[in-house]
Amino acid sequence: MRPASLFIVLFALTLSVLTFLLVPRLLNRPVEVQAAPAAVRIAAGDVLVAARPLPAGTILKASDVRWQRWPEEGLDANFVLRTKSDNAPQEHVGRVVLRGLSAGEPLTAQRVIKPGEAGFLAAALTPGMRAVSVGINVVSGDAGFIVPGDRVDVLLAERYDISYSNGQASANGVRPNHKAVNNVVLRDVRVLAIDQEVKDLEGKPKVAKTATLEVELTQAQKLALAPQMGTLSLALRSLARPETAENTGGIVQDIDVSAFLNNLVGKPAGGGTRVYRGAAAAEQSH
Repeated sequence: MRPASLFIVLFALTLSVLTFLLVPRLLNRPVEVQAAPAAVRIAAGDVLVAARPLPAGTILKASDVRWQRWPEEGLDANFVLRTKSDNAPQEHVGRVVLRGLSAGEPLTAQRVIKPGEAGFLAAALTPGMRAVSVGINVVSGDAGFIVPGDRVDVLLAERYDISYSNGQASANGVRPNHKAVNNVVLRDVRVLAIDQEVKDLEGKPKVAKTATLEVELTQAQKLALAPQMGTLSLALRSLARPETAENTGGIVQDIDVSAFLNNLVGKPAGGGTRVYRGAAAAEQSH
């Protein structure tokens, strides 16, 4: 046999022996299983979000917002974080939503506006409505307990001088010189702003001097004229809508309030007309 052929045979035999000896050992060797990586815990933060759908123009109340856990990877620099201000829900009361928010959507400085900032009232107004400010006091402003977002009726108290015709007097011969009346000027209007501040510790309201109301154009004209005619008062309405038709009110006179005055004055005697100077209507005797 030639040397080359002998070398090939010896190499093949050697390779066979090595395969016979090594392969079983490799097959019986335990396989190392790589452990799955441990779950990574994502840190989260409390973010101030809308507690319910908030349309544009909504004046925020404490119940309109809440804290919600938010993954750290989703946090935005514009979000309101609890770590920065734990009192943020109270701080946002009275602010106005510029663009509508869905329930659970984070609040940002770009979505709400603070009272006193440029455009605040315009943002709070319902499209097509106007804002008109009226003077109020302890009595007419419900002692300071009317707040933005409330709904009110506007009452006008007027006082007129009385003149008599044909020597006319009352049934008892009394001739009053003045007449007081009260009328509902506007019904169910929204309070946009009121410069009132409630102190957390003392719980005492600070009575405001003006209230800003949301009204239609014709209502705005009435509010502009009414203070020149008498004294305005605000009557706070329930936020719950009445289940039955409500009393729409009417003109209330001084004799309707005071039984004594009613008995004293009574109906005009002797016929003729009692005229209230400046009043739109006269009282006809029968």
